[in-house]
Amino acid sequence: CEGGECLLPDGNNKQTVTFKGLRTRVREMVLGTGTRAGCTGGILRKMANRDGGDAFTSDEQKFIDATSPGAYGLLRRLSTEMQSAALVADRMVDILSTELTSRIVDEMFDTVRNSVTGTGRPLDSSMLDVMRDTRQQINEERRVTGESIAGIASLIDLQQNIVQALRTPIFHKTQ
Repeated sequence: CEGGECLLPDGNNKQTVTFKGLRTRVREMVLGTGTRAGCTGGILRKMANRDGGDAFTSDEQKFIDATSPGAYGLLRRLSTEMQSAALVADRMVDILSTELTSRIVDEMFDTVRNSVTGTGRPLDSSMLDVMRDTRQQINEERRVTGESIAGIASLIDLQQNIVQALRTPIFHKTQ
């Protein structure tokens, strides 16, 4: 704090603040607090145990609403094959983190643009150039994220086809 008007408790002029990064937060939303049976939360775990299991928390529901429907569909499909979920979850965490970060950055850009426009002054051309270039980078990340979601969906389809083929008795298979 600067000066004698510090608002921190106990008159300290320093305070350490720790927070979880977006990737860690997304991992907890998707998988919960861990991978053991005694761990809590996690959208995948709750989807797998919908018959009398825990309902989604308010934060989990907001997370589901904030992510794309395709991501939610993949999570729902993963929940039926929990042994595969751990293999795919790390990639899903990265994809969802990128998606949410892109949305946050979009909102920040819109806020800056609206704030400057609200003053009645034109945006500086160098600011517009930086914003345009950054948006192009974000759009490229979104394209890669979309391809990753499609790739994961293909892997899940393949895994489900293999499981189905292994469950089908030989005498029921067609030649």
